[in-house]
Amino acid sequence: MTGDPTTSREAAALLYEVPDAVLVIDRRERVLLANAAAGKMFCVDGDALVGTPLGELLPDAARDHHRARVAEYFAAPIARPMGSGRALLARRSDGTELPVEIALAPSTFQGEQVVIAVLRDRSAQVAAERARLLAEERAARAHAQLDRAEESTVLLDQAGRITHVNAAWARLARGNGADAALSAGVGLDYLEVCRRDPDAAPVVRGLQQVLDGTLTRFEHSYRANTPTALRRFRLRAEPLPCGDACGCGGAVVIHSDVTAAVLAEERLAVQRTVAEALAAGRSVPEVCRVLGDEVCRRLEWHLWEVWGDDGSGKPRLLEIAPQPGADVAAFVLATRAMSFEPDRDLPGMVWQSRRPVWIEDFANDTRLPRAAAARACGLGTALAVPLVSGGETFLMMSFLGKPGRAPCPPTIDLVMAIGMQLAEVSRRLRAEAAARAAAAEADATRAKLQAILAYAPGVVVELDRDGVIRYLNRPHQRPIEQLLGRSWLTLVPEHERPRLSALLREALETGTPVTYEVELPNFDGSSSTFSSHLGPLRGPAAPEVGSTGPVTGAVIVAQDVTEQRRLQLELDAAQRLATVGMLAAGVAHEINNPLAAVIANLALVEGDVAELAAKGVDAVELHAQLADAGEGVERIRGIARDLKLLARPKDEAVGAVDAAAVFETSLRLAKNELRHRARVLRQYGDVPPVHAAEGRLGQVLLNLLVNAAQALPDGEANRHQITVATRLAPGGLVCLEVKDTGPGIPDDVKPKLFQPFFTTKAPGVGTGLGLAICDKIVRGFGGRIEVESTLGQGATFRVLLPAAQAPPRRATPPAAAPASTPRRRVLVIDDEPQIGRAIARTLARAHDVTVATRAHEALELFERGERFHCIFCDVMMPEMSGPALVQALRDRWPAAAARVVYLTAGVFSEQARRAIAQSGLPVVDKPFQARELLELVAAAPDA
Repeated sequence: MTGDPTTSREAAALLYEVPDAVLVIDRRERVLLANAAAGKMFCVDGDALVGTPLGELLPDAARDHHRARVAEYFAAPIARPMGSGRALLARRSDGTELPVEIALAPSTFQGEQVVIAVLRDRSAQVAAERARLLAEERAARAHAQLDRAEESTVLLDQAGRITHVNAAWARLARGNGADAALSAGVGLDYLEVCRRDPDAAPVVRGLQQVLDGTLTRFEHSYRANTPTALRRFRLRAEPLPCGDACGCGGAVVIHSDVTAAVLAEERLAVQRTVAEALAAGRSVPEVCRVLGDEVCRRLEWHLWEVWGDDGSGKPRLLEIAPQPGADVAAFVLATRAMSFEPDRDLPGMVWQSRRPVWIEDFANDTRLPRAAAARACGLGTALAVPLVSGGETFLMMSFLGKPGRAPCPPTIDLVMAIGMQLAEVSRRLRAEAAARAAAAEADATRAKLQAILAYAPGVVVELDRDGVIRYLNRPHQRPIEQLLGRSWLTLVPEHERPRLSALLREALETGTPVTYEVELPNFDGSSSTFSSHLGPLRGPAAPEVGSTGPVTGAVIVAQDVTEQRRLQLELDAAQRLATVGMLAAGVAHEINNPLAAVIANLALVEGDVAELAAKGVDAVELHAQLADAGEGVERIRGIARDLKLLARPKDEAVGAVDAAAVFETSLRLAKNELRHRARVLRQYGDVPPVHAAEGRLGQVLLNLLVNAAQALPDGEANRHQITVATRLAPGGLVCLEVKDTGPGIPDDVKPKLFQPFFTTKAPGVGTGLGLAICDKIVRGFGGRIEVESTLGQGATFRVLLPAAQAPPRRATPPAAAPASTPRRRVLVIDDEPQIGRAIARTLARAHDVTVATRAHEALELFERGERFHCIFCDVMMPEMSGPALVQALRDRWPAAAARVVYLTAGVFSEQARRAIAQSGLPVVDKPFQARELLELVAAAPDA
């Protein structure tokens, strides 16, 4: 016991388990600590002794003397017994006194010098001593009171012959199985009788010395088998003085049955040994072994066994231990082969009843499956005791010995008491194990949760009710230790604090979670958007069913969605661009179809007007009108062609692209933005084609042109200029440049130009994604975008792209038609009737033309045996497309499929686009020129 609180508590727990009474006393003679045994000794609760003056536990006569001795002891404290050679008394709470023996040991408790007093009740020993003295007194007066003596007494003459025995001796001799002569005893040579027992040599020598007068007192303990039990005796012999009324000289021999006292001492020894094992912290199975071995050795049982629940829910044999010299192998085998059955054998009889069982005739009990094995091994008596904790049996311990032993309540009480101690130890150990397991599980759960939170994609914040940060799974802009203990509102912009404070208050008051988004500033001046879920954090629930714990704070799970928002806006922009592309393709398709008819018919009318003029008809004005109409049609045709730039697919192949041509297309598309803001100056240098995709490069240049236009004021085109240029740049790159004379770009804005969502335009004018997307497109081509600007002097954007390895793809004009072409059969398939009619009028003078408005009509012609030199087929048609028709022809009339020429006003379907590319057939874009059709017909094979 030391000053350490933990050690003090452990020492107190240890003292509490000691079976002897223990008191811890300070210098003021006050009790600081008392165990349960002390409370039991003084007839009070152990805790009630704490604080009691020591004098109240002493007889009145001993108080003054004891007080002086206490002072002396503290002056020279050593471990020693108290009051050596003197009878010590203690006083119970009811005023009665009891003899005790006391051992003292110095120690410290909570930093104070104390003395530990271990007290043992000597009432039983004193009583035994008094009985012994009384027996000696009676022996001294044996000659007068012999017949009334309760102890077995034998009087011997000097030769060792029996001269007299009392009734107690006769009973003892008969009980030990002696013959009638020995029972009567008179005249027998007692020493000779003793010599028959080889173990009685010490008795013979001692009695001889008493008879010779060389020994005044001889004592010897021995055991004797009786029909019911093995008894313990103490033999005491003393010389008889000459002149005694019972004879001259000789000796008196008294046999005292001390079985009860010896067993009491043995039980006390068992209890002490078990207490030492418990105090040493040994496990329940180990203590069971100590108990079993001690009970068998000291109380003369042959074996012990323990049954218990190993976790399966059904008791089974845990251990069986025969004692040395016990021939019980058959019984051990029968026990190991036996399984638990309710109400059968010792385990079944004791486990559920939770009551001890003593069986005197085990070998003949029909309830016991092991009876035959017990009979074969000479076992007959059994004691089974349950070890109960929390109202449930957790162990059953039984002992087996020789037959016919009468029930011994003290032995039963001993094992039961130790069993209760074991049950308490087991309960405590299980509770400690459960606590350790719970703590380990909590630690594992905590570690797992911390690992999960550490790798969680979002930020997890724990707040108390005041909004102070108590936990953070990862740092945000600052180290975690700088954020803990701060209000979470200090991390958000000031204008957001009232809103977020109200959300926290709502979650705490209503107990319901809320979701919100907030932008948090970054150190580099940018901001991040967080989608956050704020929910209540509850404490432990009350024991009532269905109850929930109080709200103790809140938890915020925040996810950085900046990139998601950027990608979503890019996706929205791409979808809008795709929609514009689809719209452009649709508009171009719808324009090109009627435009093809108009151009074809205008060509016919021009031919007719030329014939009239050749015949002398004045057609100058008519010819001028047709020229104006042709010029307007060509403008419409150019607009439709430029719209196709927006309709290019996103996965358009990258190849050699004419930069100047793409610039011109982009200028035409941006014409409406440019015409009222600036003059356009073109400076196209002699540069090779660039490595790019025409549609996506056009998107980049269109965006740069629109940005340049929007940087200039409206209505001042005469004051401002936008220059577009192409030139060679170092490193084998081609530079495409857009330069304006606007206000320029501030230096602090330049680094942010290509960041998503950054814009200097007015709200609603831009999304801040245009330049970011342009940068991404150009980098995809292996190039880059550079910016040069001086405030007040305009801005220059340069797109630097690698030169292409091959020249740009250009349409190869068809070979010139021969001077005279034989008349051919031509099939025109187009769902637009006016297109068919226009082509028929164009070709009818030189060829035979058949028109079909559906693919199925054309197939029916082939079914009837019709054949054609040239087949003009529209790509996009209802019911069956042009590629589908070509496949049908290829399946049945392969030669006809090879004569097809595709007509298209714009291809919408990716599948159709791939089919056309793979077919290798010629393609004519609408609107077309009459000469193109005539040349294709002329080039068709004759057969």
